[in-house]
Order: sequence, then C-alpha cells, then structure tokens
Amino acid sequence: TLLAESRRQLAALDVDGARASAQTVLALDANSADAKSLLRTAETEIEAKSAIDLALRLGDEERDGEALQMLKRVPDSSVFAVARDRLRRTLDERGVLRSRRQIGLLLDQDRVADALTLAEQHVAQWPNDVEGRELLERARGAVAARPKNPELSAARAAFASGELARARALASGAGLAGYLRDLDEFEQRL
Repeated sequence: TLLAESRRQLAALDVDGARASAQTVLALDANSADAKSLLRTAETEIEAKSAIDLALRLGDEERDGEALQMLKRVPDSSVFAVARDRLRRTLDERGVLRSRRQIGLLLDQDRVADALTLAEQHVAQWPNDVEGRELLERARGAVAARPKNPELSAARAAFASGELARARALASGAGLAGYLRDLDEFEQRL
C-alpha cells in the first residue's frame, strides 16, 4: 500500500511525500528493491524540482540564460519535464521579446551599427521569428542610408551654411585632402 501511495505521490508531483512513503517502506523492509528504486526516483525528482524552482527564481530576476541552463538538469523522464518545457518556452518567448525591444530601442537612438549586430544575433538565435527578420532588414536599411563619411557630410554642412573656416577645420581634422583642395579652389575662384 505504501509503495502504491509513493507511486501516486510521484505522479501527483508530491516528491517529498513519495520519498517519505518509500522511506517508511524501507524502515519496515530494509531489503525492498521496489522501495529502494522509488527512493532513488524520488531523490532524482527532488533534484529536478529544485532545479525548476531555481530556474523560476532566476527567471524572476531576468537571468534567463542561467535559468535555461538550470532547466537542463531536469531529465526528459522526470515528472517535472512538462513544467520544464513550459518554463523553457516562456523564457524563450520572453528572450525574443526582450531582444526585439532592444533592437528597436537602438534603432530609435540612431545606433544603427549596434542595432544591426544585435538583429543579426537575434535572427541567428531565432530564425523563425518574422518580426526579428523585419527588424534586421530595417537595421540594414538604416545602415545603408547613413552617410558613408560623416566627417565629409559635416564639412559640407558647414560649407553650405557659409562657415568656410569651420568646414576647413573639419576637413583637415578628418584628413579629407581632396575636400580641402576643393575648398582652396573655391576660394581662389571666389
């Protein structure tokens, strides 16, 4: 009866109760192979439960990578495998959302190089995420739209606003010899 109770408790995820029932059987019959087996199973399940509990705490602290590593300690044969898989999906979905949000934030801050790097990592990790691929394309487009030589653009802007000395200083500081020649030629013609 105690062995059957221990099996029911394991199925109901009451691993502490299952361990107690198996220990009671062993106290009555120290040579019971079934009780020894159930006790080993209960101990394994207690470790699996502890791993899931720790993964939940780590997830609450937004340490999802560590939580996912902790879930690897729960074997497929465990009664907690279903809970492990559910938690793994939740952590993965949250990771996808967090990554998307970071990419969008970087794009909004005009940090397109960082956004492109993060978007490439995102697509590599979650290749089936359609929104992630869209963010990658958006980041690539933003990188392509950026001026190839921002120093030259700044010097041209200064020139356009009539600040020849500032344009010359910017071009000189950036080592834009060709643009400096163009400025000299402009001044000579003027």
